Amino acid sequence: MYDAELKTIECKPRRDRMPAFSFSKPANWHVLAFPYPPASFDDPSFYEPAIIASSPATDAILTIGTRPAPATGSLRESLAAWCCTEGAVVDAIRPYRTGLLAAARHTANGVTMAMRIFFLEDGGRLYAICAMAAEPMFDGIQLLLSTMAESFELASPAGPTLPIDAIPDAAFHSTLGLTFPVPYGWAAANDGASAVLSQTQSGAQIRVTRAPYDPAILDKLHRNYAATDPQADVMYNHLDGVAVLALANIHLAATHAFRAYFVQPALQEGAMYLAQVTIPGGSFQAALSAASSVLASLPRA
Repeated sequence: MYDAELKTIECKPRRDRMPAFSFSKPANWHVLAFPYPPASFDDPSFYEPAIIASSPATDAILTIGTRPAPATGSLRESLAAWCCTEGAVVDAIRPYRTGLLAAARHTANGVTMAMRIFFLEDGGRLYAICAMAAEPMFDGIQLLLSTMAESFELASPAGPTLPIDAIPDAAFHSTLGLTFPVPYGWAAANDGASAVLSQTQSGAQIRVTRAPYDPAILDKLHRNYAATDPQADVMYNHLDGVAVLALANIHLAATHAFRAYFVQPALQEGAMYLAQVTIPGGSFQAALSAASSVLASLPRA
């Protein structure tokens, strides 16, 4: 059903209603192109639909919509307005090319859709590219959906006219002697020997601690969870040279959560930074996105 062999689709909208663009999709996905009825851009929430692509069973979908960009503000503010209109809760946002990538979710009628959004502005026009699937099946298809959303390309880009961020990330000076960026919508505090960054909206939390270097710390954490949370799914990985232990389906405050540990040697000899990323009801990709700017700020030995 989820054919991983992607095919590039080139779209040339009729009557010059929007610039030509392309995106990639599995060969067996269906595409519905819209006839471009009169647009209602007086409504600030209206995005003119350009494409809907769906899997054969229509349980995974990619949509592309567009509207004129506002004269002022930032791309992040426009993305926040789009998510509010769609009823989407944003878990993480990060820059991508000239736009933003967001991990989000939307719940209606008891069904939660996990979403990967590529949002950009070019030549005074906003583009919202959203790939989504029901949360229970999302982990098995998220890489494909992310690839599809990120594949969007304008045939003749004119360049952005809006800044990505009107509100820059705040700087947080921790008791660890490190300064962390605090993304918009996050809060930071010192908690004893740890620096804690949290997002109230999603419940995501990043806790960074400096400790004596222990090359076996991830194995010890794994054994601890194996004893206390035996149903947890475990994966070891490396992200840009940083060792990662990822645990899904752990029990946390009466819900299932995702947790990842990142270990990085500190500049001080014999020391390390241990970053614990927790996403209640979340996924590996959401955790990586949420932690990316904080982890990138850790000095490397």
